[in-house]
Amino acid sequence: MNFNLYTQSMSFRPLLAREIMALPPLIRGLAGPYVRLLPRPHPLSLVSKALGRAEFIIVRGGRIFWPDLKDDLSQDRGLIALLAHELIHVWQYQNGMSAFTYLIRERGLYGYDPEYDQFNTMGYEQQAALVEDYVRLTYGLQTRHAIKPTSLTTLTSLIPPYFAL
Repeated sequence: MNFNLYTQSMSFRPLLAREIMALPPLIRGLAGPYVRLLPRPHPLSLVSKALGRAEFIIVRGGRIFWPDLKDDLSQDRGLIALLAHELIHVWQYQNGMSAFTYLIRERGLYGYDPEYDQFNTMGYEQQAALVEDYVRLTYGLQTRHAIKPTSLTTLTSLIPPYFAL
């Protein structure tokens, strides 16, 4: 199903059932009906572009501003991993994160040590990076953010069980 007309008229779209089903069961519970994908950059992303840097995905509450959003992410496992990363930010907002607390707490680090870091002590981006890497390993892809080799078993043990359905 093509969502171009839908996204132009409504300016957002919900997660597709096949995108939700493409997420591993351990984190599928993050994909609630309140999540909205907006196929455009957030104004902060436009500032980044004006400064000669890349546009990037930004989450605000349950809204995920995603430049160049594809009509269906479910067929690209790397994009499903990235979606999982962004869904962690939605969860973080639901649990007290705000733009202000993000700026205060965030250390700008994506890299994490799977042997020593614990999920609840990580920065916001590290939490999201860990879940992204978990999805990547689930689908046979390499991790992007772990600072040393890790396993699916190790990352599974670090992810809180309340993300599951």
